[in-house]
Amino acid sequence: MILGAGVFQLPLIRKAKSHGYTVVGVSPRGAYVGLDQIDIHIECDTRDISDIVNAARKHSISAVLTTGTDVAIPALAAVAEDMGLVGPSVHSASTASSKSNFRELQKSIGLYAPEYCSCHCFHDLSTFIASIGEKIVVKPDDSSGSRGVSVLESDTTDSALLEAYNVAKSNSKSGIVCAESFLVGVEVGGEAFFVDKELVFFTTTTKHMDGVLVLGHTVPGIISADMKTKLKDDIIAISRALQYNDGPMNFDAIVSGNDVSVLEVGLRNGGNGITEIVERCYGVDLLQMLLENATGQSIAPVPSKEFVETSSFVFGSTKRGILTSISSVEYVKSKVPEVISITMAKSVGSRVNEMKSNADLIGYLILDCGADHYMSVLADIYSSLEIGVS
Repeated sequence: MILGAGVFQLPLIRKAKSHGYTVVGVSPRGAYVGLDQIDIHIECDTRDISDIVNAARKHSISAVLTTGTDVAIPALAAVAEDMGLVGPSVHSASTASSKSNFRELQKSIGLYAPEYCSCHCFHDLSTFIASIGEKIVVKPDDSSGSRGVSVLESDTTDSALLEAYNVAKSNSKSGIVCAESFLVGVEVGGEAFFVDKELVFFTTTTKHMDGVLVLGHTVPGIISADMKTKLKDDIIAISRALQYNDGPMNFDAIVSGNDVSVLEVGLRNGGNGITEIVERCYGVDLLQMLLENATGQSIAPVPSKEFVETSSFVFGSTKRGILTSISSVEYVKSKVPEVISITMAKSVGSRVNEMKSNADLIGYLILDCGADHYMSVLADIYSSLEIGVS
């Protein structure tokens, strides 16, 4: 059973199919690119825990997994616990998937983290920003992919604060909004994988941002060796506190001077092409490791090879409408030799939104370039994609 059938689950679906597995895909109805590649479609929201557990029982599944999404993790954990399958516990999933719960975990084990408030009403948010008197981040407590996230100055107007609260709340299934003090520094991403409580793979990524929107990642990351060690130690401490002993962990962190703070973790592999760039850079197939872990197989030792700088880039539309045209893969590659591949989330004729979060993407590219040349390559890509929306 794979939770989700979107563009970030597509490589996992293909991986499972290539090994001969029957894939039961859980996804609401929609133009999801993985739907025509799954064997059995369970039509429901990936957050509907009881329906997903019942479907897992009905189809006697042998493994449950996902990638690129946090909202499905509580259901994944519930299925794993109910059927005795490999996966995070319900407790660890509920802790990692709630930003407020995760902040409380960090506090309990002495890790550096931003001040935060779990806001159940607008009064909670307005009181919090007045009490700390500094820039804050307002986000849904239980969502991912930059959905509903706003960054606000300490002197923001009540109307702007209310708008940010309502946007975050509308993207939160629980209706809870998490407000946090804004940490100044360099935001990085990363991937980790645990086997029998041991960290067997760890990398950071250079995270390319446009405000709160993630443009893409570059591996390997460029933070110092000391900061990488500190971040690795924090990730290990978090896994132990969660009692999360086996499987993938995606994370984001802020590095500032000699301090590092983990912003959030997901008990799954990352989206935005991260698994592809990790495989090209390091020769490490994280999806293969995930599949082996979920099906109870022995995981082969992580290979050691000279790294190759590799990046991803997520693209979308500047306005809402119907996707009427986009350049072919061959044309883009002819204009931008750094482009290795393009994976489409939408096809011509599909409805698209203005890209305000990574959920609004049209597709993503894998690039043969490092962080130093990333923005210049993006300029060439923007001019060659020729996205038409009307």
